[in-house]
Amino acid sequence: MLPAVGSALHSASDGEEAQKLNEDAEEELKKLENELKGKTFLGGNGIGFLDIIGIIVAYWMPMLQEAAGKQLITKDKYPAICAWAERLLACNVIQENLPPKEKLLLFYQARIAAMHAAVATS
Repeated sequence: MLPAVGSALHSASDGEEAQKLNEDAEEELKKLENELKGKTFLGGNGIGFLDIIGIIVAYWMPMLQEAAGKQLITKDKYPAICAWAERLLACNVIQENLPPKEKLLLFYQARIAAMHAAVATS
């Protein structure tokens, strides 16, 4: 799932290639959405190992979306993913161990700019 979503968000391309990347990402996100329907967390009622891994989707992906100016994971399309992410990120232990949003956003903005510049010069 992560490679498909990451490719769609990092892509500097437009047109058919971008559409294909978005379709691949959405296909993977639908699997996670279906897995989360009716659940509080991936492992049940408490945060488990899979939820910890899922912080990539809950915290890091929204930063990447903002940096890229693209919206793949929205409440309208993926309400179960978004509700799960809110519950997960509301946990104090999780909040205390995440990097600051501002630094993460700046990191992603610089990374995307560098990737787009490399594509433009090649």
